[in-house]
Amino acid sequence: QDTDGAYEVLKSLVMYIENEVQLGETRKINEDVDKRLDAYFERRNNGGIAGIPTSIIPLDKMLGGIKPTDLITILGFTGTGKTWALAILACMLAKAGYKILFVTREMNPDQMMMRIDALWAGVSYGDFSRGILSPKEEQKLKDFYEHMKSSMDANLVVELSTGGVTNVSAMIDKHTPDLVLVDGGY
Repeated sequence: QDTDGAYEVLKSLVMYIENEVQLGETRKINEDVDKRLDAYFERRNNGGIAGIPTSIIPLDKMLGGIKPTDLITILGFTGTGKTWALAILACMLAKAGYKILFVTREMNPDQMMMRIDALWAGVSYGDFSRGILSPKEEQKLKDFYEHMKSSMDANLVVELSTGGVTNVSAMIDKHTPDLVLVDGGY
């Protein structure tokens, strides 16, 4: 109940982190020369992409793909499609063979999986969620589910996180994904 005291504790912890925790890296011009040259040839051979391609051409041109240390944030008002954008990205990358961990902080995993199912199967989410798919779309959904049942590799996992960074870190250790998408970065 002591807001001022809590603020002072928080401020001192932030100052401790800024002063004591070192997150920097050092590179010397004469080290890792072969590795740097190999990285150039990888970019040259992959059209400038040095990480995981998003398949969103303007984004890939700007970022050169998603690299291991990248933190990419999508911001927008409530209801503007951020979750859908992440779900589309998750499906595209999982279909391309990347192992994706989708961490949701805002939605039940069953609800998120409904979106992913509709996207991956290529059916209307609105009709799917209301149970009114056309016979053709129903068949596409059934085919998708049959394929998923026989698939041995779960390369897209949805987890609900009610904790903080440590909780998400544990999920990463558990699933060892190529990419982590977090819906709701509070």
